[in-house]
Amino acid sequence: MKTLTQADMRALGQIEHLSPDLQDRFDDLLNKGNSPSAALMFTCRQPPGVRGGDRVFNEQAHRRMSTMNKMNLEGILAIAKRAGISTQGKYYCGGLGKYSDPGAWVSCADDVLAVAKERDYTVTGTVNHQGTDDLPPPTPVPLAEDLLQGYEQQYAKDPKTQEKLKKNPTKARRELREKIIANHGYRTPK
Repeated sequence: MKTLTQADMRALGQIEHLSPDLQDRFDDLLNKGNSPSAALMFTCRQPPGVRGGDRVFNEQAHRRMSTMNKMNLEGILAIAKRAGISTQGKYYCGGLGKYSDPGAWVSCADDVLAVAKERDYTVTGTVNHQGTDDLPPPTPVPLAEDLLQGYEQQYAKDPKTQEKLKKNPTKARRELREKIIANHGYRTPK
């Protein structure tokens, strides 16, 4: 007995939604030795979907552009035109650049891949490319300055803290900020 792949299992599930005459044709093709996936493809006369293909990319890009608000679309096209970009037959891909960036206006999946490779971007979806991540991880800020100042004002209301700030403002403020960061700031995970 032959084990079925996931694609074959999906094909068997999809055949239930076809008309009885197409189901008979599917059964006939199975009896002739075709796999369920191939039999479904021959029965429906549709090739399987291709990942990363232009057809899928263009359908999605066209849908994205055609469902956009008309005023926004006109504004985007005007920005591109001012930048000297011909948008005829092209789609805007925001992940690749700004409206005025010629690399962000693409006509096919290969254009997206070319820009991603050239700029070392990581893209996923219809087109996949893994860029190199040479940037160091961001250094965590112990406590945002606005929060630090807010806590500083609260702590400064204490009479003992006020006395210290009067005697030696620079040293007392530094110590107060260190205490606030120790109590309320970012802690490195252990």
